[in-house]
Amino acid sequence: MAVSNPIVDPSGTKKTSAAPRHPRMRGETITALLFVLPSLIGFALFYAMPAVRGVWISFTDWDL
Repeated sequence: MAVSNPIVDPSGTKKTSAAPRHPRMRGETITALLFVLPSLIGFALFYAMPAVRGVWISFTDWDL
């Protein structure tokens, strides 16, 4: 886990120093996305797309 230390600028504002990114973090990010991807696909298919389609149909003049 990266920790940033606040650095006080002479003007009085705080800046954070970024820790260098390790190649291992990239692999962990990809693994995390692979675990989350099925739930995101399910959310899009069964919640987001029907909601968007419902809004689209509500603004059209279709006889059902």
